[in-house]
Amino acid sequence: MESNADRESIFEASPVQDRAVDRRWKNWRGGGMTVHLSAKEGAAFLPAKTKRSKYGAQKTLVDGILFDSKAEAAFYAALKQREKAGEVTDIYPQREYDLMVNGVLIARYRADFVFFDRVLRARRVVDVKGVATRDFRLKAKLMKACFGIEVEVVK
Repeated sequence: MESNADRESIFEASPVQDRAVDRRWKNWRGGGMTVHLSAKEGAAFLPAKTKRSKYGAQKTLVDGILFDSKAEAAFYAALKQREKAGEVTDIYPQREYDLMVNGVLIARYRADFVFFDRVLRARRVVDVKGVATRDFRLKAKLMKACFGIEVEVVK
């Protein structure tokens, strides 16, 4: 039978104590997940030398939010300006949709931004892409088929 001292040493040797930090790191590292960080936390999460991503995107920190690319961060900044001007409302970064056909989950699509455009009087789903991959094109078609939502691509 284990004593309390043995249990404590097992606990200390395991990564359980840093579970929250590990979960945040896993989500950030996996890409596609917007993480809200302070400036210090953001600097700690961005390694000094990062490996170049497949399409050359660089993680960028704006307003405590870590974006997957500079283009996505620039679009967010422009969107916030439009929100201040009263042109857009209800901004949701990284909104996730379950793409289901006949009750079967086919895929999950995470839109970069979903917002209501008061000028066009429409809800817009926008994805900032440098390269429209085959997977993205398929998910955009599924969005149209499942929800009737046209995904806009901003380069």
